[in-house]
Amino acid sequence: MQENTRWPGDAQDRKFTFGACSGAMMDDVEKKQLCNDVLSKAENQIEDPAFQGAIDKLLLSIAVKGRINRGANPLEAFQVFVNGYVPFWNEVDEGCDTISWCFWGRQRDEALSLLTTQVRKRMNDITRSLNVQLERSAYRLQNEGVIYVDGFQDHYNGHQFCDPIADANLKAPISPNTWFWHSKSPWNGGEGPTISNNTPPSNLDDDILAALVPDADRRASIATAQSPSDVSDAFGSREALEAALDDLRNDTDANVAGLSERWRRIFHAKGSGLSNNANVNLDAVLAARVLAPASAAPGPSSAPPAPSPTSAPAPEPSDICGTWYNVVLDYFEVRGKDFDPAKFGTDGNGLKQQIQGCGALTNWHFEYTPNDPRFA
Repeated sequence: MQENTRWPGDAQDRKFTFGACSGAMMDDVEKKQLCNDVLSKAENQIEDPAFQGAIDKLLLSIAVKGRINRGANPLEAFQVFVNGYVPFWNEVDEGCDTISWCFWGRQRDEALSLLTTQVRKRMNDITRSLNVQLERSAYRLQNEGVIYVDGFQDHYNGHQFCDPIADANLKAPISPNTWFWHSKSPWNGGEGPTISNNTPPSNLDDDILAALVPDADRRASIATAQSPSDVSDAFGSREALEAALDDLRNDTDANVAGLSERWRRIFHAKGSGLSNNANVNLDAVLAARVLAPASAAPGPSSAPPAPSPTSAPAPEPSDICGTWYNVVLDYFEVRGKDFDPAKFGTDGNGLKQQIQGCGALTNWHFEYTPNDPRFA
């Protein structure tokens, strides 16, 4: 997206930051996301007004922070573009109903790993519900320059997990057309870097097991009776597994050294999917830039005018303070310099006490801003 020629101007004059990314892993899906209790908790949380308020607060704080730090000129032109999430699954075709997503052939857990159409639809519904809340939040904050980007999810139809378009028999949960990384995705120059000069392996499950459990007999026991955590502490938790894979980054075998990156790519979109995302986001940004900036802004776009002269010049103030606020969620920031240290207190504790005298104060956060030219 940085180098996209549709952007006006020089690529060196812009910088894109993507604030969040799906961190879901195959093991998370098997152990957690397929659990009914966890799915129910996610469904309830999305509908919780407190959760919806937290989304509002997060997006508003990003918008305010961007303007305070002069992220655009004029300041009120700063905008926040919010992306929803893409449902991972084809939820209609029954081909995956009898396909196990069980890691490392654990036969005793296989029934827990089957992605039936009911489970896939339920997980997709959770994603769609979350997108609705993100869109509603952006709508509430539209005067603050928050914009929901819609439309790229539909392009994933035919490219999801369990989609049978490229394989009528669906012998696996993926096909050459799948736009998400999977443990069995081919690792090649088309959708990822080639990690060796030879044909790279395409079964990440086996590669990880071989690297962390070198003994063949112990590996074989996993398929019938034991869990991987029974034979290696590296499988005790997601954190332990990732730490063990990170320790292999400097291995002389390039295939082994690349295991950590391959593992972390699972459930992330491939380049084919990201290209689609970039184009839709670019359309949204370019369309928004031709519109008039939002009338409401949490901060001034220029310095306040100087006071009218009087017969006797007013004394220079010892304190300088700027305050930005927004009635949404009663959010406000106080920025300043040259406060009386005795009144200000350690880490702004005196200021905090004064504000608490006006009413309840929650989520107090104090930080020094030495790089802000106005309040350094």
